[in-house]
Amino acid sequence: MISKSVSARPANVVRSAAIACVVAAVGCALVASVLGHPAVGLGLAVGLAAGAGNGYVADRLLLVGVPFVATSMLRIIVLTLVALVSGLLFGFSRAVPVVAGIAAAQLILALSAVAEAVRR
Repeated sequence: MISKSVSARPANVVRSAAIACVVAAVGCALVASVLGHPAVGLGLAVGLAAGAGNGYVADRLLLVGVPFVATSMLRIIVLTLVALVSGLLFGFSRAVPVVAGIAAAQLILALSAVAEAVRR
């Protein structure tokens, strides 16, 4: 199973990444609001939240035995739809922070996996 190759405890990786994403989302929303750009902060926060959920979905789907390729495709489709729907609802220029937030969440998840692997 792919998740066990990264960590003996994939739930720890997902949990620590989710906590980091929530902290980053709140921080982005607060800083952007103080700087006068609340829409950007909200977009980043939404993207970080969607990206954090991606880790949980991957972990759960792999635990029930769904093949890794299928989970990857499904998650890519869902994250793309989140970005497209946010673009349609709020305007495509405001979707850029959402996509940036999703990308940041994926980076946080990867860094969390590296940190867990180094701890082992």
